[in-house]
Amino acid sequence: MRSVISRVRLTRRLNVQMFSAVVAAWSLALPAFADYRCSGAISDAGVNSSGDLYANIGPAPWALCSVSVDTTYGGVAISAATCKSWFALLVAAMHAGSSVSITIVSSTVMGTNPSQCGTIVIWSTPGVLYVDSLAN
Repeated sequence: MRSVISRVRLTRRLNVQMFSAVVAAWSLALPAFADYRCSGAISDAGVNSSGDLYANIGPAPWALCSVSVDTTYGGVAISAATCKSWFALLVAAMHAGSSVSITIVSSTVMGTNPSQCGTIVIWSTPGVLYVDSLAN
C-alpha cells in the first residue's frame, strides 16, 4: 500500500513539474503586447479618393485602412476586404447612433480609453487591430 501511495505522490509531483516547465516554456514564446481600445460615438466615417477609410470617434479623424488594396497601416497588415467590412460597421453604427471601439496595436499601452486615444494625430494611421460596434 505504501509503495502505491509513494508512486501516486511521485507521479503527481512529476506531473506538476512537467506542467510548470510547459507553462514556463509557453510563456517565453509569447510576444509581449499591450493593445488599447479607444471608444466613442462615431461622428464621421468615409473613404477618400485614394481608397483610405477614415473614422472619427474623438478629437480627430484617423486613417484606418484602404478599401482599395491590401496594405499595412501602423505596422498592421489589413486586407481590403476587412477594411470594407469595417467601413460598413462604422457607417451602420454612425446611423444607429451607436458607439464603436477601435483597438490599436501597442507594445506599451493597454486598457480602454487611455490618454493616448486623445493624442493620436489627425489623419495618422495608428495600426488598428479590431473595430467593434458597442451596444448603447
